[in-house]
Amino acid sequence: MGATLEALHNLQTTQRKLSALQSKIESKERTARTHQKKAALLEQEIARKKEEIKQQQLAMARLELDIKSREAEIAKHREALNRSKTNKEYAALLTQINLSKADTTKLEDQLLEMMGRLEQYRTQESEFRVLKDREQELLETHTKEVDKFKEGTRAELEMLEAQRVEVASKVPASALQVFERTSERHDGEAMALVVQPHPKRQELMCEGCNMSVTLEQYVSLQGRDEVQLCNSCGRILYVEK
Repeated sequence: MGATLEALHNLQTTQRKLSALQSKIESKERTARTHQKKAALLEQEIARKKEEIKQQQLAMARLELDIKSREAEIAKHREALNRSKTNKEYAALLTQINLSKADTTKLEDQLLEMMGRLEQYRTQESEFRVLKDREQELLETHTKEVDKFKEGTRAELEMLEAQRVEVASKVPASALQVFERTSERHDGEAMALVVQPHPKRQELMCEGCNMSVTLEQYVSLQGRDEVQLCNSCGRILYVEK
């Protein structure tokens, strides 16, 4: 390799080390963010259950007032029943009492159902709180791990970043632009080695995409210090010394 390709290869090597370290940090941060999102979603579920409990309690309070009102009405009818003077009046009052009792029974059944739902909502809220507390604990644990890992690798990260700047400064501007553009397109892997999979065959291949490389390109890479791109994936090709 010529000076330009050698500098690009050194830049690729440094960038791989830097990317590997950054990926570890990002992975740990991603795990922490996952627990943070889960905790936030569970907090929303808790708030929703609290609102359901509140609305259920209000509905139950209205229903209890309705039941008390009907019970008071039944009591008034009973008093009137005791004062009735004719069989017709007695029968009419008795019918009204029975109807009111039937309505009250229905309301009481509704109230029991609502009490069951209220208990269910409370149980669900409690379960969500347990899950949320667990995610919060995991979040705190992973956040501490992230901070500890960052602190432990700070010097290495700064060294690699400085090293990348230094190595990049040795690459011609035009070649560096191609490298940066290609690196962005291929997740940091801007360069690819030209390989010969079968020693007895005149077949050359880009290690990045496993597609063919022409013999002319291979010969040019051995003799000239130029940036040449794979015709298939666009990576910068190089050959081993």
